[in-house]
Amino acid sequence: MIDSSTFAVLASAGGGSGQLIEVVLGLLLLVAGIAMVAEKLRLPYPILLVVSGMVIGLVPGLPPVQLAPEYVFLLFLPPLLYYSGSHTTWRDFRQNLRPILMLAFGLVLFTTAVVAILMRALIPEMPWPAAIALGAIVSPPDAIAAAAIAQRLAAPKRIVIILEGESLINDASALVLYKLAIAAAMSGMLQGEIIHATWKLPLVGIGGVLIGLLAAWATLHVRRRVHLVSVEGTIALLTPFVAYLPAEWLGCSGVLAAVSAGVYMSRQTPRYLTGRSRLRDAAVWETLVFLMNGLIFVLIGLQLPDVVSALSEVSVATLIWWSVALSGVVIIVRLLWVFPMAWIPRIVSAKVRNSEPPPPASWLTVIGWAGMRGIVTLAAAMALPNDFPYRNHIIFLSFAVILATLVFQGLTLPPMIRFFRLGDDGSTIREEREARWEATHAALARLEAMSFTNEVPPEVSRRIRESYDERLNALTRVRELNNESNEHQCPLETLARVHHEVLVAERQMVTFLRDHNIIGDEVLRRLQEEIDLEEAKLVD
Repeated sequence: MIDSSTFAVLASAGGGSGQLIEVVLGLLLLVAGIAMVAEKLRLPYPILLVVSGMVIGLVPGLPPVQLAPEYVFLLFLPPLLYYSGSHTTWRDFRQNLRPILMLAFGLVLFTTAVVAILMRALIPEMPWPAAIALGAIVSPPDAIAAAAIAQRLAAPKRIVIILEGESLINDASALVLYKLAIAAAMSGMLQGEIIHATWKLPLVGIGGVLIGLLAAWATLHVRRRVHLVSVEGTIALLTPFVAYLPAEWLGCSGVLAAVSAGVYMSRQTPRYLTGRSRLRDAAVWETLVFLMNGLIFVLIGLQLPDVVSALSEVSVATLIWWSVALSGVVIIVRLLWVFPMAWIPRIVSAKVRNSEPPPPASWLTVIGWAGMRGIVTLAAAMALPNDFPYRNHIIFLSFAVILATLVFQGLTLPPMIRFFRLGDDGSTIREEREARWEATHAALARLEAMSFTNEVPPEVSRRIRESYDERLNALTRVRELNNESNEHQCPLETLARVHHEVLVAERQMVTFLRDHNIIGDEVLRRLQEEIDLEEAKLVD
């Protein structure tokens, strides 16, 4: 995904492609190491990555890293947005559409306007397009870290849904404003032209969604007809770009194209792809997204010294003042927006008031505080053209907002959730158990039908039925206990734990046979794959 044209390393000791490769490998190792430390400290890894990147960038003697702006969006955003879309629950997204849209569109516009006014007050020489661009860059929160914290602390499911749903759409609205601001600054668009372009925003969004759906439909049907594993995997990795690039070429929203492609694939892959393909996709995408998230956080930290040196004419006290003022406004604006936007619809509409009880103030406080900025803000700041007015100012201030929100809010959000004693309502666990119950009955019904028509030998039918009977007995026991708390251990979890132990013993024996040359590596790989697939089916 990253080659020598993506970023150049300017080293004093000769440089070259060899050193470029060493830097890339070193950064990947660094990302993995920081993530391990974050796991030990029970912190979201973006917090440590952004701090580590900044610290490493200050180490003397390191070669400066320069990201090519034109490649930032193309390489990083489509896969990350596609992955977020593929992990969205469409039912929950649709049920919470009103609060999601109020955050994703209304709050983005409000934040952009307030930030632009603030920057014009702080830096009167900054042109309006540059101020608006900065507002659009820092307006969309990255809910990945917030959702990770909320899920880890078992926060109410609806809070997590709203945060994740907001992160899918707010990128599109913010980036449309961002591109309009760039066009105004670089091509001298008049105010009337900007207003005229703004009226096209709904068409831009709808076009992006349609192109994303079409691209996902096409790539899915191609994958169904490809039997070579490596080729199918390659098509899967290219799907975000197949959606993003045509949308951008046609003047539509590439962001919404990538997101809608991910949502479509998540809805259709259970029907059309094999289990082996889905397992491989999950492993590859988790690794890819983790590395891309980590790389861009570390890379921006490595570039920070150059950005700071370019602002040498500005005093340190002034930079700190600008950073504190901007970060404070961004945080306060979100808090000021969340409460009235939750109450006003219930005041105006009796239908909303009667159908939905008002959310507790604790929920609104957590949603308002979970406004950490992240990957999209980084990518948008770095993708500004090199000759964009006040580019270094914008990059520095964007990084300051990321640092303030990600570290300050990210570290204080867990204590806030614990302080309000917010807990998971258990709906996901109940849905999972109900789905297991229905799926087990469906499997037994199908097996009974095949046995009745003599499609399966009685011995085979008996052995398969025994496995499903065990699961059904465990599920029945759960229903009898009404096991919605941890007072009793769920029989399913007990069954999974014991099953895991016997699979470990099976794997150890196969490995022992290989080590003593009783079987070869080819046989080991075949049996190991069977054991791994069986282990993947266990309840977590």
